[in-house]
Amino acid sequence: MNSFSEHDPYNVPKRSNGGSSAPGETEPTPPPILQAPDTPESPGGMKREVFWMYYFPASIVLGVARATFGESALAGYVLFVPILMWMFFQRLKNLGYEPLLAGLLVVPIANIWLIAVCLFGPENFARVKKLDRVGNGCIIGGLLGVVLFILLLSRFG
Repeated sequence: MNSFSEHDPYNVPKRSNGGSSAPGETEPTPPPILQAPDTPESPGGMKREVFWMYYFPASIVLGVARATFGESALAGYVLFVPILMWMFFQRLKNLGYEPLLAGLLVVPIANIWLIAVCLFGPENFARVKKLDRVGNGCIIGGLLGVVLFILLLSRFG
């Protein structure tokens, strides 16, 4: 009764076909699996869907403020730029990139790459280097939208 195997949570009695167990016989069971070893750990940060949910409304608010107030929209930029930087910081962390790359938002050509990666890249994109179905679909849809816009502009503009 005082043996260690009776109190060991990883040793369970062996059961025969009838369901009875012989006294003293135990069968070791593996510890519970918390995470499969081939599954990469989530890097944290902001997922793509959440980024979309906040990025597009913030961009629209900034565009409307600039169109409405012109150069006096500086207050809007002072309020929204830190929020946008934090969003890109969190999104880059989720992508597996160094979050300080969010500073590239102020570099003219690099910001296009940064926005595209943050909008279309799946989780752990820095390690995988491959777009998923959603990313591919968004890029194709975006290109078709640009072509349609150019065609409409040439027709009616």
